[in-house]
Amino acid sequence: TTTDQGFREGVVGLCGELMQKAQQPLRDELWVQIMKQLNGNPSQTSVQRGWELMAVLAQVMRPTTPQMVTFWLGYAEAQLEQAGGPLPLDPQE
Repeated sequence: TTTDQGFREGVVGLCGELMQKAQQPLRDELWVQIMKQLNGNPSQTSVQRGWELMAVLAQVMRPTTPQMVTFWLGYAEAQLEQAGGPLPLDPQE
């Protein structure tokens, strides 16, 4: 929808700005905060948008250390196992 497209465009712009300004600790903290927001979140819409945000973030501002990458991969794998299926992203968009 138009609202979803506007959300995604806003996220891409925000991530681009953060990437230019953020130092290593701030970048990794952003990843951690998104994961915390997704943990136990009862809103499917919020969860979907959180995963979409991480997908965009991975394109413009990856975790900065091998340890953070390993942590994120472990988180993603645990979420997949818990959900029993694919991440809540819409593959048609």
